[in-house]
Formats: sequence, structure tokens, C-alpha cells
Amino acid sequence: MQMLDGAALPVTVRKGRTGDGMPEKHVRIISKLIPIRDAVREVLKAQETDRPWRDLQVRLRVAWSSFVRDFGPVNHTTVSIQEDSETGEVKETHRQPNLAPFRDDPDCWLVASIEDYDLETDTAKPGPIFSERVIAPPARRPSRRRQMRWPSC
Repeated sequence: MQMLDGAALPVTVRKGRTGDGMPEKHVRIISKLIPIRDAVREVLKAQETDRPWRDLQVRLRVAWSSFVRDFGPVNHTTVSIQEDSETGEVKETHRQPNLAPFRDDPDCWLVASIEDYDLETDTAKPGPIFSERVIAPPARRPSRRRQMRWPSC
């Protein structure tokens, strides 16, 4: 299912390179990124409201590890360099095939932010959200003291 203008609509999946619909691999990628997105949201919400969040971090790690095992790093990037033969201008293009199918999701970049990605080695390691508190606890309200009343004149 896909949300479009607030309505859930079925997604047409295509097999092969031609035809209408979303490629099957994109559906598999999105299906693995959604649990990561939901787990990240839950960790952040729990930290924001000062609720226990360690078990949620474990759930996030499981979802992320499953994705990486199947598709590589979330931020996997391919770089291609082309040189214009006439002008000598060099053009460098970065593509992120694991994020491209997920770009319509409002939390795409939230999901991308959770790992520390090394472009040179095409490897990633879990970022701080997997092991630390990344949102400060809510500010404590000062106790309400009885306000001193001054006699009226």
C-alpha cells in the first residue's frame, strides 16, 4: 500500500524491466526501510517524552541490520565521473540506489541520518541513535511555590 493524498492505494509491482508499476526490488527496499523509519520515530518519541528507549534501540538495530544484510548500507552511493570531450569539464554524479525508492517518504532523510557512512569503503556503522540519547530529556518544571501576596494599600 502507498499513501497518496491521505488515501491508501495498492502499489502495482512489475517484474522485469518493462511495464507499469514499481520494480520488485524497490518494493523490497521500501519494505525494509519502513521498519527502520518506524523504529527511529519510536526511539526519538520515547527520548522526547522521557520514557524507556533502550529496547526500542535494539529494535532499530535489528531492523537496520536486516536491511544492511540484504541491500548494503542505507546510504550506499555509486559515483560516476564523466568528462566532456569538447570542453574537458568533469561531471561527478552521486546516486543512492537504496534511498531513491524511498525519497517520497517525508522521513527519508531521517532514515539516512542514522548511520555513519564511509563513501570511500562503501561501509556504514550504526550512528549515535543506536546507543545514546540523542534528544535531551524534557525540561523539568520548577515546583510551584506559593506566590507571596503583598498587602494592598
